[in-house]
Amino acid sequence: MPRFVGFAVGGGEHPDWADPELAERALERYAAWDEEVRAQGRYRGGVGLASEAKVLRKKESDVLVSDGPFAEAAEVIGGYAEIEAADLDEAIAVFRTHPHLDYGFLEVREVTLR
Repeated sequence: MPRFVGFAVGGGEHPDWADPELAERALERYAAWDEEVRAQGRYRGGVGLASEAKVLRKKESDVLVSDGPFAEAAEVIGGYAEIEAADLDEAIAVFRTHPHLDYGFLEVREVTLR
């Protein structure tokens, strides 16, 4: 069955994340979604990502390392979830219930093995 990744984008500036109690409740909602999708036999994994990153770019024969990401804060990928679904429409139906939509947006892509 095809696999799809939902990238959790933005939302880090939402006021809930600044309050430890509200942030804990939000993370519990994310975990509950994971469990619900796991119970459906669709969940294949996912993680949150640290906000600090490094960007690597090749320039001639050297690789340059700089601080990053340089995307607008609203567009930083904060994590992802991978699921199985018959097609993109079915994946969208599953991700439509993801709690991240209360904080930012999800970008859904099919995983391709090349």
